[in-house]
Amino acid sequence: MISEEEVVRQSKIRRVLIITLLLNILVAAIKFSVGHMFDFTSLVSSGIESFFDGSSNVLGLITMYYAAQPANNSHNYGHHKYETLGSLIIAFLLLFSSFQIFKSVWSHWQSSITPQFSWIPVVAITVSMAMSLYVSWYEGKVAKETHSSFLEADADHTFGDFIMSGGVLISILTSYFGWRWPDLMIGAGISVYLAYLAVKIIKENLPELMDASPGISESILSEVELMPEILDVHKFRARGNQRVVYIDFHILLEKNIPLHMAHDISHELEEKIKHMLKDRVQICDITIHVEPFAKNHHD
Repeated sequence: MISEEEVVRQSKIRRVLIITLLLNILVAAIKFSVGHMFDFTSLVSSGIESFFDGSSNVLGLITMYYAAQPANNSHNYGHHKYETLGSLIIAFLLLFSSFQIFKSVWSHWQSSITPQFSWIPVVAITVSMAMSLYVSWYEGKVAKETHSSFLEADADHTFGDFIMSGGVLISILTSYFGWRWPDLMIGAGISVYLAYLAVKIIKENLPELMDASPGISESILSEVELMPEILDVHKFRARGNQRVVYIDFHILLEKNIPLHMAHDISHELEEKIKHMLKDRVQICDITIHVEPFAKNHHD
């Protein structure tokens, strides 16, 4: 059964994704229609990018539903990696849109079409920039509250859209002087930036999918060493993300210590580690294997 805390978390994320989906569709429609109307490659390219923003929101709604499902017989550790998988799919969508934009820029470079200056594209891109900035801020805020890697990736993506829209605004303003090259250069820049964002998201999320260590071993081992009852610790392992972490390790205690005391020590240590990580992760699953101390100990 899904916990009440997880239900609240999913509700927050779902609300964000629905709101940003509607805003992204509106932004994409404005950019795409006005860009075609006045022959601005950079504006059309930015519209394509905003369309993929909306696609990623739909993807987010799907992946978050599956990620929220509790552990079962076929998925003993839960389904949280669906969220990571969704982040990686966003990255590949970015690569695809980067390629499509580059093709459009290349096609316009070979043609003789010149953008037509008008205040309509200026107003359109300014409105879309305001929307993108709000969406990025909103997603980033809720991403921190819910420890959502998907929302964090999408917030970075949307902020990139805001930055690129600034370049589009420059290309529109320079068209007043009959300059064609800024529009094409901004379009190419959007293509490169989307590829950069895709690589960044892949580098941040692929390690978790491959069970890489989240880099918390040193701080935890330092906490373990503060407990005088623990004579040694070894076989430390950790995996997970900013929401869920799984940790297991072995500790050595005096061989004559009563079983109930050994249990109390391991339980105290588990609570200390959870308290230490409470601001970093939502769920911390810890397994501690207790062994009797011996000089030439071997597992």
